[in-house]
Amino acid sequence: MKFDGEALGGTVEVLPLAEGLARVEQQGLSKTLGRALTNIHFCKAERYADLVLGTIAAPEKSERRKTGVFAFLLVPDRLIFLDDHGVVDGLLARAQENGSWTTLPTFLIAVLETLIENDLAYLQQLESSIVSYEETLLAGEFADFSARYMLLNHKIVAFDRYYLQLIDLCDTLFDSALLGDTDRAQLERFSARCARLEGEAQMLRESLLQLRSEYQAQIELKQNNIMQILTVVTTVFMPLTLIVGWYGMNFNIPELSWRYGYPAVCVLSAVIVVVTVWLCKRKKFF
Repeated sequence: MKFDGEALGGTVEVLPLAEGLARVEQQGLSKTLGRALTNIHFCKAERYADLVLGTIAAPEKSERRKTGVFAFLLVPDRLIFLDDHGVVDGLLARAQENGSWTTLPTFLIAVLETLIENDLAYLQQLESSIVSYEETLLAGEFADFSARYMLLNHKIVAFDRYYLQLIDLCDTLFDSALLGDTDRAQLERFSARCARLEGEAQMLRESLLQLRSEYQAQIELKQNNIMQILTVVTTVFMPLTLIVGWYGMNFNIPELSWRYGYPAVCVLSAVIVVVTVWLCKRKKFF
């Protein structure tokens, strides 16, 4: 697919990856670098004398955590996007709607800006999820917390790394001879926006660590309560265990032949239980 690029001083094209790789080889780049485009996992840019080659791997804002991947090739009179997944067409349409661009580099930056235009709102949604999980913890509900925590952590880490990679990509583009002063000014604004989003992602990671600490504290509190109950039960029945062991010995104990021996032991055991429970309650063991 080709877009009208007269106002940009060049042509904007969207090509399948295989055709794009052929263009890469025509530019004199190695086949090894071309093959790297077939397995895109992160954002990066490679700068050459009259060419910039970049890859984009944008994490999706969904539960499936799929990644939208494409590559781009910027030469003096042409901007080529390599895309087999239908990601770029929507980005180009939004970039054209958002403004009027005068150069190919500024249009490329505008396309990259569309990748993060709604990210602040999405990060705020993740923050709301953290607050919701914290309220759930304080309510004493721990079901599926670990699974939900890991899913949220994977999302936040993915976006944090994504913004760092975009910042590195901007640093590489900045020194390219293909960019003018106006292009570099827009690139700096884009890089600063990525830096702010990365800061938001970092704060979310810190909040998530606090949430993990709160979860561990709640688990420990629950375990302490259980151990407290077991301690009280052990304390209450320890004197009764002594009585059982005493009267279970194979000796001639006078109380065994006494008419009221059995009722007396029962009453003694009940008194011991009541007194022990009262003492534990007075000491605020429970």
